[in-house]
Formats: sequence, C-alpha cells, structure tokens
Amino acid sequence: MKKLIFIMAVTGIVTGLQAQVLFYTDFRTTPAGIKALCDLATAANADHIVVQNPAGATAPKDTVVDGCTFSANKSSTTITSVVISKATQSFVPYGDTAGCTPGRLGLKNSMNSFTTPSVQGPCTITYYCAGSSATAGRQIMVTINGVSTPDAGFTELTIPGPTGAAVQATRKMVYSYTSTGPCVISLIGNGGGVYLYDVKIEAGVSIKHSPAIARTNAIQINGYVVKNNSKARIDFYSLSGAKVFSSNAAVISLRTISKGVYFARVSGTNEGIKFIR
Repeated sequence: MKKLIFIMAVTGIVTGLQAQVLFYTDFRTTPAGIKALCDLATAANADHIVVQNPAGATAPKDTVVDGCTFSANKSSTTITSVVISKATQSFVPYGDTAGCTPGRLGLKNSMNSFTTPSVQGPCTITYYCAGSSATAGRQIMVTINGVSTPDAGFTELTIPGPTGAAVQATRKMVYSYTSTGPCVISLIGNGGGVYLYDVKIEAGVSIKHSPAIARTNAIQINGYVVKNNSKARIDFYSLSGAKVFSSNAAVISLRTISKGVYFARVSGTNEGIKFIR
C-alpha cells in the first residue's frame, strides 16, 4: 500500500503522459492574430514590423496579439524592432515537423522579446531558435514569471541545416516547469540576429525525451546525470514501486540502470519526480 501511495503522490507532482497543447505558434499560420500579422509582409522574405521603439524609447510601446506580447528594447540608444516573416532564413531548417509552413519571428536587437499568454503549470515548454551567425551570444534567454531560468534546466537538440556554405543549425530547446499555478514565458534575444520558429507549451512535465529531462527544487535530472540539490538521500524506484537504489551524492549517474520509467524521491518526503531512462 505504501508503494502505491508514493507512486500516486509523485505522479500528482509530475505528469506528462498526455500532451494537451496549451499554446502553440509557428509564426505563420496560427494563432489567427499572428497569422494576420505575418500576412502583412509584402513578400515571402520581407519583414513586417510588429513593434518598433525609437532610440531612447521616448514613446515606448508593446504590441499584444492573441494574448502574446511583442516587445522591443525600450532603453536602447538606437531604433529597435521585432519583425515577422512568411519564410525562414535560407540557412536554417524550421519548425516542429518537416512539413510545417515556414515562418519566423526576428528578435532583431538585444533584449527584444516574445511573451506567451499565461498558462497553468506544470507544463513543458519547447521552442526552436537559430542565429544569423554562429556567434555564441546570439541565443535566447528565458524568463518564467519574470524570473531567469538557468540554462542547465533545458535539454538541447541541434538540428543540422540544409547543405550549403552559410548553413547554421536550429536549436530545439525543451524545459520542464514543475510548479503549479499561472506561468508566463518570455523568450528574450541576447543579441541581434536571433530568430524563433515554433513555440509550444504542453500541459504536464514531459517524460517523452530520452535521456531523462526533469527537475524539482531538490532534484535536477539532465541526461544521465542527477544533481542532488537537497543534500539528502535520494531513493530511486521502478514504475512498479520497487526501490532500485539510493544515493546521497551531490551528483548521481543513471548510466547503470536499465531503460524504463522511474521515480526519484527525496528520502522521507513526498518531493519527487517521474522520469524516463
């Protein structure tokens, strides 16, 4: 009975077997308001300015469409703008599936941003991004409810671009947000030449990825490594509730256990997480 109660408690904290989409945009066809913005572009490769702020932001503004906020840097000494286009850049693949309609959001200047509507946590955030060069600074910073999210919380998949001398890879980024309550995600350009292609938020914490990706305040699982933030013993259980092993090490390897679905729990508490190996 104790094993069953524990599994139910952890499953209540972290789920992900049914992926209900809470929000999705491909910046081209959906949702309707964003599609209408993209349709204003005069040609496939032309940019339509979604929002633009003057130097020094003497009259700063945002654009809000479909509950999404497009924001240009309000403190820049130069003109800043966020643009949308009907086509991807020629040097990157795009999107959630190979057959999706191409479109892109250009965060043209540092600190320009795209903010999603409020959704209910826990949830899984997936986005695709690319930079116009391989410069390390051309990437996305993420805040959730205004708080910066550490890069270590993400799993990254690099998708090679099409053949060509100017090819850049697209990065698929996935983050599991385990807290309950409202959740607002901002994707912020950390430098010019950063593009977004798909942004999806699904209900529950995803366990579909392999190796494991999941986190709580006490336990962070990324790849085959468990970071033990609790400084206490962590017990690992199989899906049936049988204890597999325990460790109080600061960093724990998962390479020695067989593939499958597991639970990790801070010993003596109900704080735990469900993950796939």
